[in-house]
Amino acid sequence: MSTTVWIPLFVVGTVVLVSLLALAARRLLGLRVGLLRTVLAGAIGVLAESLFGTSVHLDGHLAVQLSLQLGVGVLIATGFLAVAEALVPSGSLGGPLDWLRSGRTRAARARRSARIVSIAVRHGLGPYLRGRGRPGRGAGTTTPARALRAALEEGGVA
Repeated sequence: MSTTVWIPLFVVGTVVLVSLLALAARRLLGLRVGLLRTVLAGAIGVLAESLFGTSVHLDGHLAVQLSLQLGVGVLIATGFLAVAEALVPSGSLGGPLDWLRSGRTRAARARRSARIVSIAVRHGLGPYLRGRGRPGRGAGTTTPARALRAALEEGGVA
C-alpha cells in the first residue's frame, strides 16, 4: 500500500482508539463528563499507551503486550479523568457561551462604574471616593450635599 492510504487509516485508527479509551475510562468511573475532557483523557491514554509500548517488548507474546498497552492506556485515562473531576468538576466553569455572556456583562458593568466615578470626580466628590476626608473649603467650592445632588442628577435615574 502507498503512504496516501496509510495516513487516513492511521488517523481513523487513532480516533477510534482515543474514543474507546475515553469511553472505557468514563465507564469505569461512572461519571458523565464533557466531550472535550473525554477526548483529552483518551488522547492522554493513547500517548501513555504508545510510550509504554515503545519501552516494553515481550518477545513472542504480542497478545500479552497489546493487552498490557491497552490496560495502561485505560488506567492513565481513568486517572486523568479522576484528577480532572476532583480539581475542576464538570459544569463548574460553564460553557463557552456562558464565558462570552459573562464577559460582555462584566465589560458593561465596568464601563458604568467608570462613568459613575468620572461624574463624581467632575462634581468635586473625588476626595470622598478616595477616603481622604473632607476637601478644603475655598471660595468657589460647593457643599458636599449640592455636589452629590448634581452628580446624582447627571448620573441619571435618581
